[in-house]
Amino acid sequence: MSGYGEHPAPQNDESSGSRALGGRVGATIMALTPFVALVLFLIFGFGLGAWAWAWVWFLLIPVVGIIIYGPGSSRRG
Repeated sequence: MSGYGEHPAPQNDESSGSRALGGRVGATIMALTPFVALVLFLIFGFGLGAWAWAWVWFLLIPVVGIIIYGPGSSRRG
């Protein structure tokens, strides 16, 4: 080690470097989840007038993150 604070290179065989469930597809789904949650929030808020409960769609973001990057992701890498 020549430099202070150097980190070893990851030992991943995947070309994408992602530990997401489903690889690139899982990572893409995770990236799109906030936009899906926002669209659902607006549809339920404006379309159905359900503003009091529309915020629940934002819970989709951590739920999808747990499913895609949750337990077992270290074994995928």
